[in-house]
This record gives sequence, structure tokens and C-alpha cells, in this order.
Amino acid sequence: MEQVLYELPEGWDWQPLTAVCTPSRKTVTPDNTRLYNYIGLENIESNTGKLTNFLPSKGSEINSTKVEFKKGMVLYGKLRPYLNKVFVAEFDGVATTEIIPFDCYENVDAQYLAYFLRTQYFVELAMNNCSGARMPRATTNLFQKIAQVPITSIDNQKRIVEKLDALLTRIDTAIEHLQESITLADALYASSLDQVFEEVYKSYQTKCLSSLTTKIGSGATPKGGQKAYKDSGISLIRSLNVYDSVFKPEGLAFIDDNQASKLSNVEVETGDVLLNITGASIARCCIAPDDLLPARVNQHVCIIRPNELLDSQYLNYLLVSPKFKSALLFQGAGGATRQALTKAMISNLEIPLPPLNVQLELVGKVQTLGEKHRLLKAQFSFKVSDLIDLKASILDSAFKGEL
Repeated sequence: MEQVLYELPEGWDWQPLTAVCTPSRKTVTPDNTRLYNYIGLENIESNTGKLTNFLPSKGSEINSTKVEFKKGMVLYGKLRPYLNKVFVAEFDGVATTEIIPFDCYENVDAQYLAYFLRTQYFVELAMNNCSGARMPRATTNLFQKIAQVPITSIDNQKRIVEKLDALLTRIDTAIEHLQESITLADALYASSLDQVFEEVYKSYQTKCLSSLTTKIGSGATPKGGQKAYKDSGISLIRSLNVYDSVFKPEGLAFIDDNQASKLSNVEVETGDVLLNITGASIARCCIAPDDLLPARVNQHVCIIRPNELLDSQYLNYLLVSPKFKSALLFQGAGGATRQALTKAMISNLEIPLPPLNVQLELVGKVQTLGEKHRLLKAQFSFKVSDLIDLKASILDSAFKGEL
């Protein structure tokens, strides 16, 4: 797809990308005994061009051939261009081959080019010139034949860069403060949740969870694994669907009646509490949604079915409260975090047991706290979104000669 060019002010002109820079094609095979300034896509922050979580790497830790770059080159992430990963190198080094290093000619400032490559205009152009559906990559054709850059005098480029640096830094700082506020809101909600249940522990006796349930048990994956899943049928709930107090249907698997019959002992019922028991998502917990029934769970998810003495929502909120979760995960004797929760561990959990009417009152209180928390986070998130849009608008305006 050809680049659709917008009108530029007097004194500016469009020039092919190949007329302002050249891609580096030099590759190196890392020497196991050396240290390298190695940059992967994960080290370049989206939209900002900042380097994150970067440390020099041993050659033995770097797999396969890498592309070499020099200080001052513009590094462009061609994999999934919508991630908008562009960085001006502050040192010599090597990078993943998913990054193209551009060496700028004298007629273009490297920071100016980097800013242009981050514009929404160029992101959309790159996405319209990709190959691969699941892992889209900007094509060679984009850089060799299609992409053009709005060029003004080098002095004007530097002026634009200076102005963008000042404006976008202020916006980035405001975004960071809002994101800190979101983190603080999360911490306040977690603290409030702990306080609710601290009072419960002080006021009521505990009982073993096994005495408060009619079922505790995990399921299995049908023979054949993911290849055996169906496009529709009976829901198979996996750990990727279970989050704290939230069920996420994305990636929900399905099995047929025959497969489900072999998992009849882990049929999900209304009010079941689902607890992840292995892996990185261990101890995430939510209540099974009625609209997904009939359903089964795989071996990474445990069904906890409360009896008439225990309210499902009360149990769910208790299990996701930070102090209870920490106590559940931490193995005191070994001094290490658990990698799996066994049926015995879950069965032996000590649960504070107020009367059912008190449990329901506590659920209402926690839900009120949760709603306030969600509204507060939404306000901060909307402001962050507005600032991100403002950044994009300023960036686009700069390359139309409006800054």
C-alpha cells in the first residue's frame, strides 16, 4: 500500500526514507566470553522510546546471530509495529533481528526521525504494510519503496525535537503520576480488604475449610491436550480464565459430551469458587459465572463448593485478601513461595466463620469498597488515556509544521 502524503508547509518536502537513512545489515555471532550491550524488543518501551530493564548480557546468554548497531542509530522494532518501539541508541551494541538500526544521513536528525517513526501516521502505515497475521512484521517494501519522511532544515528539525522533548516529557511525567495514583488506589483497596478480615478473625472462631464444603477437587485436560478442544460445547475452565474476583472468558476452551463425561466428577455448579492451584497464576480466585454452565475445570483449577454455612462470595473475598493469600502461598518451614497448592493444603485452611447474615453484610461492605476502587481507577485511567491521545496529537502536529 502506497503512503498517502499530507500537505506540508512551504520549505518542507517529502523524501523517501532511503534518502535520509540507511539500514544496518551488519550481523554478529556473539562470542560467549564477551559482554554485549544487547537490546531486545522487551527493552524498548512502547510509544516513549525509553530503554527499560536493560543490563549488558554475556555472549553465552544471547542466542543466535544478532544485528549490530552504533551509537546514534535509530532502532526500529519491525515486529508488531502497533507496539511502536523506536529508540535512539545511546551506545554501540547488538540487537535482535526484529529490530532494524537506521543510520541517519546529514540531512536528518536521529531524534527527529525517531519521533516521526512514533507518530500514529507512521504506525498505521507500517500496520498496512505487514506480513503475517498472528505476528505481523513491517515489510522490507515499506522501508525501501513506500515510506517517506517530511523533511525541513536541520535547524528546524532540532528546534522541533527540542520542543517535543519539553512537551512530551511533561506529559509523560503527568502520566507517571497518574499511574502511581492507580497503584496507590490498588494498595488502599488491598489494605481495606485486609482490615475487614482482620476484624473477622478477631471476632469469630475459625473452622477447617473441609468442614464447610461439599467438594474440593481439580480436574484434568482431555487426552490430546489443546488439539482435542472443540469450537463449541461444554466449557472447560483453565487457569487463564481465573483472576481475582473476575472471570475472564478470553481463551475459554470447549469439550464435547464424551470428553465431559470423563470429567463428570469436576462438573461446575452455581456458586462454586474456583482457585488456581499451580503455575504463575497460583492462588487467583473467582466465582464461576452461571452463564458458562455446564462447565468442567482442568487440573490447574480447583473447585471449592461451600455448604449451607459458608457464602461463596464471602469465601472468594477472603481468599483474595492480600494477607490471607500471602499466608496461603508462603511455606514457612522451607522459606519459599509455594509452586502448587494441594487438596490437603486447601482442605486444612482455617476459615473465620461469622453467621451467614454477617457474611452477607461483609460481602456488601467489600463490594462497596470494590465499586469505589473501580470508579477511582477508571477516573485515573481516563485521564491517562486523554494524555496519551494528547501526545499523539502533538506528535502528528509537529510533522505537519504546526508546532
